[in-house]
Formats: sequence, structure tokens, C-alpha cells
Amino acid sequence: MKVTSPEVLQTIIDKGPDYRRAIALIEGKWEELLLAAPWGMTTISLNDVKLMQAYLAAEVVAQPKYTLATYADVQRFVQAHHTRITPAVRDYLLAPYQM
Repeated sequence: MKVTSPEVLQTIIDKGPDYRRAIALIEGKWEELLLAAPWGMTTISLNDVKLMQAYLAAEVVAQPKYTLATYADVQRFVQAHHTRITPAVRDYLLAPYQM
């Protein structure tokens, strides 16, 4: 694992709902997470995606299904989760690639 902020490190240590949601996104197991432990929020939030990006940068998961490192990977992620992400999340993910 690479160095990360104290806040992100605390979420990794706690392994709470935010951690589980971000890890499920990275591993491509969002639907499994919802089936196993539904706690009401089925929509992927901006916080989920930002924490996912922080975990990816810290290399928390050895073999991520989604890296969000390229336009193609972002598109794959958006297409796979199109029914679960809001327009704000989609716009946030695609913003670096807009001209």
C-alpha cells in the first residue's frame, strides 16, 4: 500500500460501510454488496467514487477490476454501473476527458 492521507487511512483501518462500498466498486462487486448487506443506499455516490479513487491511488486492492486510469476504463465503469450512478457522478468521472 502506498502512502495516503490520514482520513483515507482511517477508513481503511475502520473497514466501515464507506470502505466496503469503495472496495466493492474497485473489485466489480457492487451488486453482490447490495445483496449481502443492503443498508438502504443503492446509488453510487460521489463520495463512493472519490474514496474509490483514493484507494486506487494507495493501491489498496492488488488486482482491481476498475482502475479509472484511462478514458476506456472510466467508460467501462460508467457503462457497467449506469443504472446506479447519478449524472453528477458520471460528469465527475468524465470531466478530465472533456474538451
